[in-house]
Amino acid sequence: MISIAVVSIVFIALCVCVYFASQSWHWVNVLFLMLTFIAGLAATIGLAQVGSLRYKQQKAALDAEQRAERLVSQANLQVSGDIDSTTYSQDSLRGVSQELALVMAGRGRVWSRGSVTADGDNIIFKFPSARPNSGENGVKLENVVLFAFAEGVAPVPKGDGDNANTPPPRVPIGYIGSVRVIEETPESLKLAPEFITDPEQYTDPTTTWSLFEKMPLDRHDTVQNAFRRVAKLDEDAEIDLSELRKFLQNGLLNPDRVGIEPNTREYEELLDRYTFDGVPLGTIQNWIDAQPNRIVTKFEPAPEEIFVRYRFTGKSRKSYQVDSEGNLATDGPFTATGLAVESSLHLGKEVQFEEDNVVSVDSVNAAGYSRSDGTQVPPFPSTEPVEEIERYYVRPLRDYPYLLASTTDASTKIEEETTRRQKSNEVQTATLRDTQAQIAERTKLTAALESDQKNLRTDQQVVTEVLETKTSAVEQLIQKIDGIQSQLNAISR
Repeated sequence: MISIAVVSIVFIALCVCVYFASQSWHWVNVLFLMLTFIAGLAATIGLAQVGSLRYKQQKAALDAEQRAERLVSQANLQVSGDIDSTTYSQDSLRGVSQELALVMAGRGRVWSRGSVTADGDNIIFKFPSARPNSGENGVKLENVVLFAFAEGVAPVPKGDGDNANTPPPRVPIGYIGSVRVIEETPESLKLAPEFITDPEQYTDPTTTWSLFEKMPLDRHDTVQNAFRRVAKLDEDAEIDLSELRKFLQNGLLNPDRVGIEPNTREYEELLDRYTFDGVPLGTIQNWIDAQPNRIVTKFEPAPEEIFVRYRFTGKSRKSYQVDSEGNLATDGPFTATGLAVESSLHLGKEVQFEEDNVVSVDSVNAAGYSRSDGTQVPPFPSTEPVEEIERYYVRPLRDYPYLLASTTDASTKIEEETTRRQKSNEVQTATLRDTQAQIAERTKLTAALESDQKNLRTDQQVVTEVLETKTSAVEQLIQKIDGIQSQLNAISR
């Protein structure tokens, strides 16, 4: 309103001045003066509006940016909880979905760098920083079984440009066993043993621990990703197999860590399984041919470890189930190619491939086979419009949860067998004691018999000597009788 009043006063003053000037000015001059004033006034008004609009837009942009940052912060808080928390908050998305996470594959929650001290047969695990109190309705760890790993320096050499004084990261390097949470506070957990595979590290902890909510799963990209980070390689950069092999020898598969002599066939095959994972067979053989000191001159994986990569030259003739069927106890939650066996992880749909789509098929299905019921499965290329790109090696994954369950079951059977053997040994020991007592008694009887036999032989010798003496005396008497008889006969004549 003030600006309008000022403009109105100026306009009235201009009109008055123009009226007096028109007495001596030409009317054209008067007209241009009025038009100039109107144009200047319009420009001033437009400039003011532009300035006002720009100010409003800048303020709106700043408000939107602050609002976006606030929403991002709130979203992160809703997803993961407090950033300083060592666990997921009760009101976070992760906290709400905790029950679902417990039944899905993966590592679940992980608590790292915890200091541990022995407390009798139990362990006190102290968090690096106290967990926030989540209230009575929060997710509790009490009575939950966790998997304990001893931490150590990461077996990864420093990359180029890394600060020499920067301490290497500490990572889980050795499995200790499963433990059960029997008491918990925001600062610590009290753990009781469930199944311990490293009694020495459990009874006398010398390192910090990591506690896993789920037993970790083996993955194909673990080694390659670690090497790419150290070598500072892009995701799509080609990996030098010789450099990857050195990386494994100096770190993850160091001979001292795996307990295998370095210059042996066994160690070379172990390195091959990790070095050649996902590498085409032709590339593998070319690399082997270029190595002068190889023990094995040819890499020959099993048929189930070879996969064939195909490119569709047209649309697939049928749909395919993305997820797999199988037995969780033997197959694990995922197949070797990453298809989900666990039903809760299924996508629940089928797909039909388009031209130029690339798929990988195991060599058995690629070549076709005959089922036990006599049904013939034709080779994959004969059923779909595809062309072969390459054949490559896939390292069989180690199913740690299944191996742990098998080890636990085997340990239980060993314990039962040990108990049975101990009982059998006790029976055998008692029988042996009885046998030894009988042998001792027989030895005594034998000694007594031998003594009797010796006495009998002595008596027999005495009797024999007496008999010989008596016989000789009798013979002498007979001779005397015969002499007397001869004398009697002579007298009688």
